[in-house]
Amino acid sequence: MSAPDTNIDKQKKRHAGSLIGMGAAAAIAAILLIIYLLTVSGSGDELPGATAGTDSDAAPSSETMAPAEGN
Repeated sequence: MSAPDTNIDKQKKRHAGSLIGMGAAAAIAAILLIIYLLTVSGSGDELPGATAGTDSDAAPSSETMAPAEGN
């Protein structure tokens, strides 16, 4: 059941800190989401961990394909 004598103005005053805190938390979350989306969209189609200027599809060099010593 609801309270029989609800005074909205009094409740706003009593809960002002909580309401401000929830609003601030929502604003911070929205800002962080926008920053995250801009960061992710800025990377384009690069692979995670790939450095700019390297070609991940290039054939390996002869140094990396050399047989191990001792065979």
